[in-house]
Amino acid sequence: MQAGALDRRVTILDHRTDHEDEYGNPVVAYVNVGTIFAKRTDVSDAERVAYGGVVGVKVARFLVRSCELTRAMTQADRLAHDGDEWNITGIKEAQFDRRQFLEITATTGV
Repeated sequence: MQAGALDRRVTILDHRTDHEDEYGNPVVAYVNVGTIFAKRTDVSDAERVAYGGVVGVKVARFLVRSCELTRAMTQADRLAHDGDEWNITGIKEAQFDRRQFLEITATTGV
């Protein structure tokens, strides 16, 4: 893979639950832990009716270099890209180049 193919800046947001609310429920916060370069491939988009309105959903795959920061990501974390927060639904090694790249599947609502 050519380095120029990783042409998008993506911020990794780490899932943290370091305190509880007044009812004892964990409070989830997402903390910026780093910015990386990625290749984004849009997989699908759809609209559906929910909560009395139309909700748009996009699915994309982000190809990133495998490093300590990206290997520590889990599905509880998020990505920030182009003004949207993306929920991670899957992380796997890229098929064409094992151990050098990770493929992250993520969704976002519009």
